Amino acid sequence: MKESKGFGTALELRMITPKVLFVDDDCHILSAFQRLFRKFFAIDTALGGAAGQKVVSERGPFSVIVSDLKMPGMDGIQFLSQVRRIAPESMRIILTGNACLKNVIAVLNGGVICSLSRIGSGT
Repeated sequence: MKESKGFGTALELRMITPKVLFVDDDCHILSAFQRLFRKFFAIDTALGGAAGQKVVSERGPFSVIVSDLKMPGMDGIQFLSQVRRIAPESMRIILTGNACLKNVIAVLNGGVICSLSRIGSGT
């Protein structure tokens, strides 16, 4: 078998590309994440927590799952806490425009690994 030089085939690259799921209630934010990161990761998006759970169940596992904190219905803490039971191996990250101490404590108690604040966001 001839030894491959360079990066390998598209299939080989797809197999080693980390899968990332972004969950938000704003489709424009999800589109922006997809545009920003699609060259580096295999990106999936979900519009809200319930849709996010479905994507994790049907298309997982994901290396990283990123969720907005404030979403109608199921907030990011509830979503990522439930995802922790479904996919404990996934790194869970929450985004918020409101990084008050109360939110940070709730996030950490919910088993989220990392909390990131959105710059210039009011939500």
